[in-house]
Amino acid sequence: MEQIRICGFPGCKKPTTRQSKDYCNTHYRKMLAEGRRVIVRPTDAEKAVIVASYMAGQSTYKISAAIKMREDKIQYWLKKWGVSLRPVGFQKGHKLRFRGRKSERGYILIYRPDHPNARKDGYILEHRFVAAQTLERPLKKGEIAHHEDESKDNNAPGNIIAMSNGEHTKLHNPVRTRWAKRNGTRI
Repeated sequence: MEQIRICGFPGCKKPTTRQSKDYCNTHYRKMLAEGRRVIVRPTDAEKAVIVASYMAGQSTYKISAAIKMREDKIQYWLKKWGVSLRPVGFQKGHKLRFRGRKSERGYILIYRPDHPNARKDGYILEHRFVAAQTLERPLKKGEIAHHEDESKDNNAPGNIIAMSNGEHTKLHNPVRTRWAKRNGTRI
């Protein structure tokens, strides 16, 4: 049985609401109207469930669905409680889900402004990001991240191969490569 919590506003003895968990309905609405930041802290029972689930290997996405709390808030509280977060994606059995937007050419873009291969606007093509993660280094100039199954949406680590621009051209244009060898011209 969950303990009834009292409003955190000085001098108030009313029980807290489900929305805020730290304030009664009156003070919660008053703080929202004044534009004050209302911090919603998980209960002790929720904290135990969040930490136990995360340590058992469950993703913050699945925990957020079960607890009905935003994923970024769960990550915030885990950091606050001193739990070290796992790296994002690419673990064995991890299912990639669409996180960004699509480029004009149909490739998935993700926002990673701190990545060395990011564009000026802070976005990086997800398949290039996956290739860099797999190689454990940024892609060099002239290196291409190739989709083995040629599906622009399948950015699974096993489907992405890093190769040089020349190797990529030979892979996609075998007829042109044979013609160039036969006629002694350079591609």
